[in-house]
Amino acid sequence: MGYRDQMALYLMNVLTIEVNERGYVSLDLTDRIGWHDFPSFADRVVSLIGAAVLIKNKVVDMHLWDLQLNEVSICIVFQDFPVMTSLESADPNGYATLENVRQFLMQERHKHWGEPSST
Repeated sequence: MGYRDQMALYLMNVLTIEVNERGYVSLDLTDRIGWHDFPSFADRVVSLIGAAVLIKNKVVDMHLWDLQLNEVSICIVFQDFPVMTSLESADPNGYATLENVRQFLMQERHKHWGEPSST
């Protein structure tokens, strides 16, 4: 694992899963990056979890990249207010997929930085 991957793991200070009222699953990753940092951070996350980028979208206050991971559709999203980068899914298998990603990222973060992120 390279330095940039390790730094991406370091920046992941949240790592919590939420399900909203519409049934969308969200794995919050970090509130430590800004608008201009998102593309390089997202590239590192995509590489770490082994996803494929399908489409990269950008609007006034949001980056939204459509991804494919193990045949499950997910997105990596940056929202400007409140500042948060997260992985999201409306796929029926989204919760299990994002929980697996969360566990993997927590293990990698602990391996390289010595302390677990929030659970």
